[in-house]
Amino acid sequence: MAARRRLAAGADQELQSYDGANLARMSDAWIAFARSGDPNHPGLPHWAPFTPETGATMLFDDTCSVANDPDREALRVSDRL
Repeated sequence: MAARRRLAAGADQELQSYDGANLARMSDAWIAFARSGDPNHPGLPHWAPFTPETGATMLFDDTCSVANDPDREALRVSDRL
């Protein structure tokens, strides 16, 4: 979210730096997953395997975090539409 605020304030260079850092963390997660089936690496908090019960989801932002099924309620609502 901080990147959006910086973009709105016109600090494009800060946004590019943010995007580069997140791109590196995401790329490293994909590489780790491709190599071992586990996306964890030193640049991220521990990311437990996804299960239907917990739905562990990595939230990539200035500070990455794991949330358990952060969109569960929204998905339930959309299923009813």
